[in-house]
Amino acid sequence: MNEQLTISDKFQSLVNRYPKNKLKYIHYRTVQNFIFHLDNVSDNFQRDKITKSLTEYIELIDQSSVISNAIDAKELFQQYLEPIGNIYQQQLNFHISIKPATLLFLGIPLFLFLYLLKASTGYYWAFDVPGNFNCSTHLL
Repeated sequence: MNEQLTISDKFQSLVNRYPKNKLKYIHYRTVQNFIFHLDNVSDNFQRDKITKSLTEYIELIDQSSVISNAIDAKELFQQYLEPIGNIYQQQLNFHISIKPATLLFLGIPLFLFLYLLKASTGYYWAFDVPGNFNCSTHLL
């Protein structure tokens, strides 16, 4: 618990000094979630490993200049946070969460594409092809 408070305090101090528009690059919500659930990891070895990795990540972010691009953020995520995520997934049943706005952003174009695909195939089904039934009466 004491380690959790120390990591939490260090991270909160970093967040308070970090530019608000760049917080996404340090995976603010992910790290905050990992810290919050640290005590729920039952395996002491894994908990120590997570604590060490989070501490290194926070210190690296704190010592470096502001991370302002997705490439650097992705590299740091893969090196430090992805292994922690795998531990949380195995021990605490964590899973990837998608924001509703992201789901809409990706879902609407996909739906439109599939709708257009169905409309175009429906157009071809409307013609009487030998061996097939005429489905022009089935189109809406």
